[in-house]
Amino acid sequence: MPVFEGDYSFIDAGLSDRSYAELPEVLVHREYKDIAESFKASLDRLMSFFELPLQLIYWSARISVIKHIARYRCGLSPEDDSRDHELQVSEAVKRVWDEIVRPSQGTRTVSFSSGVLATMLGDRGSTGIDPAREGVEAVLAAMVMASYAAFETLAADLWVEAVNRHNSLATNWMEKNSEKQIPGAVLASHGFNVSSSMGTILHSTKKVSFESLNDIRNLYRQAFKGAMDDAFEPIDDLVKAEKTRHLFAHRGGLVDRKFKDQMKDYPEYTSAVIGERLRLTGPVTGSYVAACAKCGVALLKAIDNWSVAQT
Repeated sequence: MPVFEGDYSFIDAGLSDRSYAELPEVLVHREYKDIAESFKASLDRLMSFFELPLQLIYWSARISVIKHIARYRCGLSPEDDSRDHELQVSEAVKRVWDEIVRPSQGTRTVSFSSGVLATMLGDRGSTGIDPAREGVEAVLAAMVMASYAAFETLAADLWVEAVNRHNSLATNWMEKNSEKQIPGAVLASHGFNVSSSMGTILHSTKKVSFESLNDIRNLYRQAFKGAMDDAFEPIDDLVKAEKTRHLFAHRGGLVDRKFKDQMKDYPEYTSAVIGERLRLTGPVTGSYVAACAKCGVALLKAIDNWSVAQT
């Protein structure tokens, strides 16, 4: 039995809150703005990927209607495509396009497309067109993987940049990790002046790791002495996003014992069967994507504000 039953509700996988888009304008420090631009680009690309099947359905239907009208105006049966290559018909298609499409080019219509997609998927994925169902599941999994990767990259780049800017953060971290010594050769390569590069040095020498959410949270807690803890909320959805990302990236979505053990504290995962593929739905995917976006926004704003307060 799949963990997440019910309709796919694909439309719910999209981000309803796109406040991340304003980050480059509201942040103060140029270095953080650059990180925000990259984060925004990643999430914008994710949203374009999410909308692709809906747009394809919408435009295939729209173009079909346009061709039917154009053929009819040329005295042909709307279903007769045998003369579409002729100049008269192609010019008629262009005129109908200008009449119907151009006035509404700035709008996004997904309600029709989502309804058609739901019909293709069938009742809770148990009927319908198999390639459509499998394709939608692949899109949902890719959205979780891409959103967590965007958050992980932001968290790493932001920590490094903040530690580069503020020596006090490096001091805080070293108080908790005194055993991790930086090789003298590395210090010498910087002319023994590391006042603006400690974050980069710690990262490049692998003294710090951002490979797990737990590592990331600990690094921020150590450097900022807990001042950034609230930025990682909602932590439960962020943890689920991380573990789901790893499951699909390393196991193709097939549940294993490690995943079962990691998710034992979350009741909705108790029915997961080892060896079965984890089934995602729109609402579940949407909550994980939203958590990654929200935490990324919160971290950027919190650290930008903290840096302002230090000056």
